[in-house]
Amino acid sequence: LQEYARKVAEELGDQSGNFKA
Repeated sequence: LQEYARKVAEELGDQSGNFKA
């Protein structure tokens, strides 16, 4: 799941900045 979240965060970028660990 971490890998997926990282990919999503990278795709969204700033929008998912807080979600990116």
